[in-house]
Amino acid sequence: MPAVEIWFDSKFYIARPLQRRNWTARMALRDAERLVEAVRQSGDTNKMRV
Repeated sequence: MPAVEIWFDSKFYIARPLQRRNWTARMALRDAERLVEAVRQSGDTNKMRV
């Protein structure tokens, strides 16, 4: 089952199965890369608010 990525109210959520292989440091880096690229492509700097 693939991960589900959701933008809601300027927040980013990831939902994926609770299997160890889906929650590794390598997967976290891939998720971060996808997040940064999505924000870059959208041009919406408000998504990066903390």
